[in-house]
Amino acid sequence: MDSNPVIDKMKRGEAIVETWSTTGDPSVIEVLAYTTELDWIVVDFEHNAIDVSTAVNCLRAAQGSGIPMFARAPYGEKVWIKRILDIGFMGIAAPDVKNAEQAREIVQAAKYAPEGIRGICSARGQIAYGPGFYQKANDMTLVVIMIEDPAAVDQIDEIIAVPGVDVCFI
Repeated sequence: MDSNPVIDKMKRGEAIVETWSTTGDPSVIEVLAYTTELDWIVVDFEHNAIDVSTAVNCLRAAQGSGIPMFARAPYGEKVWIKRILDIGFMGIAAPDVKNAEQAREIVQAAKYAPEGIRGICSARGQIAYGPGFYQKANDMTLVVIMIEDPAAVDQIDEIIAVPGVDVCFI
């Protein structure tokens, strides 16, 4: 895969349909990926008992379907964001972002240099997305910021202006 189909649709101004999986069950992901017309599936790490090993199996269940997988981080912490992306998710949803500084830190964790601080060490990206993954990863990685606090709504203009923030859920 050379690009992220969700980002491609957004650039064309097309509507995007997605769902969230709270089970972590690869069978559920497989059914969603192969029997629906979803544009993306989000695995929710925040409110569920899903761990990284389970999530890898969810990614494998969807691999080949053409439907990109995203993950909702348990919180907007850089180690979790990097781990989620390193196992092969094409984007992250960071919950409860309160201000532009938090949004900047999330983008930094999700992107490789020179746009961010994400370290190169995982082989899974190249396995899942092919040679040249590191050169195209920043363009393929979608960053979703979740605005869940009234104080963050008051700062929405500053948050959405952060370079690298692709989507805001309010």
